[in-house]
Amino acid sequence: MASSRFDAAWAVSDTALAAEMGEVISIAGVEITAVVSEVTAGSKIGGMGVVNSGIAFVVYLSRAQIDALVDPASQGALSLKGKAITRGQFKGRVHSVLDLGGGGAELNVEPLSSR
Repeated sequence: MASSRFDAAWAVSDTALAAEMGEVISIAGVEITAVVSEVTAGSKIGGMGVVNSGIAFVVYLSRAQIDALVDPASQGALSLKGKAITRGQFKGRVHSVLDLGGGGAELNVEPLSSR
């Protein structure tokens, strides 16, 4: 997993990370185990006020996971923007991507119903 001396300082195997903090999600129809952090309950104006429209969350992917999901000749992690994500009963779409280089990426996912 480590691609440089910097990455080696943080190197934890994907298997160990998944066992400790992993959650199975689906990105564009491909199941993957990733670290997921809930951020906020999505909301939208509907009817008589604001209604809950799902959960916004952040998905953390390692460089190896990104390489398995996208064609290496493409834009890398940035090509995941707009992809559909399913997390249990929650469905969302990648709203923004923060590419961390050799450290992987953070995918900010918004609920589908808040768009």
